[in-house]
Amino acid sequence: MVETVTWRLEAKGVLAQSGVLVDATLIPSASIRQDGEARWAGHRRRKPTHGDNAHLATDEGAGRIRGVDVTTA
Repeated sequence: MVETVTWRLEAKGVLAQSGVLVDATLIPSASIRQDGEARWAGHRRRKPTHGDNAHLATDEGAGRIRGVDVTTA
């Protein structure tokens, strides 16, 4: 029953946001000089890294990918 309701909502473009996990992972840049869009990102205990952030949203229950976005670090 829940799967049917979810399928019908998704068919109309409505996404339920309950149980969505979001992860942000730093992707190092291949070249500091040639990658003008990347930025420096640091952490208290880690060495600063030049790159971008990849954001991945997944459905906790089904393990489906809901969305992917890449932003500057």
